[in-house]
Amino acid sequence: ICVLSGAVRLVLWSPREAPGRQGPVELHLDGQAPRLVVVPPFVWHGFKAVGPEPAVILHLNDKTYDWPST
Repeated sequence: ICVLSGAVRLVLWSPREAPGRQGPVELHLDGQAPRLVVVPPFVWHGFKAVGPEPAVILHLNDKTYDWPST
């Protein structure tokens, strides 16, 4: 995930319990200082545009999402 313009709040959360890994991690990303965030497997994530201007986000996946059908 990379913010190309605007500003975004990105929240990451792992459902797996591990020492020192409790609770969500919140990052503030800004197009003025772009950086790449790689989300590890099995980590849930969500983002929201914040600030006065629209956000442009580059969100690439290395695998096709396959929702389990039961």
